[in-house]
Amino acid sequence: LLFLSLHLLQTPLIAMGDRRLIETTCKATPSYNLCMSTLLTNPKSSSGDISDLGLIMVGATKAKATRAIQQIKSIYKSRPELRHALNECAQMYVAVVRADVPSAIQALDGGQPKFAEDGMADTAVEAQAC
Repeated sequence: LLFLSLHLLQTPLIAMGDRRLIETTCKATPSYNLCMSTLLTNPKSSSGDISDLGLIMVGATKAKATRAIQQIKSIYKSRPELRHALNECAQMYVAVVRADVPSAIQALDGGQPKFAEDGMADTAVEAQAC
């Protein structure tokens, strides 16, 4: 999902808010099915432009990162021997939620998709590091 957000942000801005825009956008991502299911389950995607689709994907990225943090906390309690590695992973996902996602949202809201792309690139790096 993190890489998917990055690819969505690289798509040229088009003010066409219908299923064709979603399909075209998702075809440009590494995971068409995940992209389609994420966007089609959000009612805002049917009336949005490419920036709106980017915001939806950034929101989905935040939700996934938040769930990852919760899972890390759960594992932490049952597997104390993994404490060091889990702490490092948690820090990575906290950075996604507190820094990268807000930066990407601000950039998209401000009409600066390149900065949003950079934020999502950071998100992908942090997820891979974990």
